Amino acid sequence: MKTNLYDTDFALWLEKQAIALKNRDINSLDWDNLVEEIESLGNRDKREINSLTYRLLSHLLFYCYWTDHRELYLNGWENEIDNFRNNLLALLESKTYYNYFLNQLEINYNKALKMANKKVERSKPYTLPSFPQNCPFTIEQILEEDFYGV
Repeated sequence: MKTNLYDTDFALWLEKQAIALKNRDINSLDWDNLVEEIESLGNRDKREINSLTYRLLSHLLFYCYWTDHRELYLNGWENEIDNFRNNLLALLESKTYYNYFLNQLEINYNKALKMANKKVERSKPYTLPSFPQNCPFTIEQILEEDFYGV
C-alpha cells in the first residue's frame, strides 16, 4: 500500500503544496487531495455559519423572551450574542456565504427553537417563556451589531 505525505504528515504536506503553488510547480501538486481539501474548506465554513446562526438566534430568543431571573443572565447572553454575531459577520463578507446564510435561516431558526425549548424543559419549575414558532427577527436585526431584541 502506497502512503503519501498527506496521510503521514499533513502539516508538512500543506507546506509542500503551498511551495509548489507559489512556484507554479504543477507537477509537484497532489491534485486529488488538494481538491478534497478545498471542497472541505467550503463545507467547514457552511457548518460554521449554521452553528453560529442557530446559537445566535437561540440567544436572541433567550434575551427577548426569558423573564425569570433575567438580570442574572443578561450580560452573559449579550456577550454570547456579540461573539456569535461577530464571528458570523466575518464569514458573511462573502456574498456566496451570505446567500447560503439566507437560504438556511429557517432551518437554523428551527434548530435554535429546539435548543431554546430544551433549555426551558431543563429549567422547570421557573416561569418559562413561550418562543415564537416562526423567526421574529428580521435579517437586519439578526446582523445588527447593537440589536439584542429589546
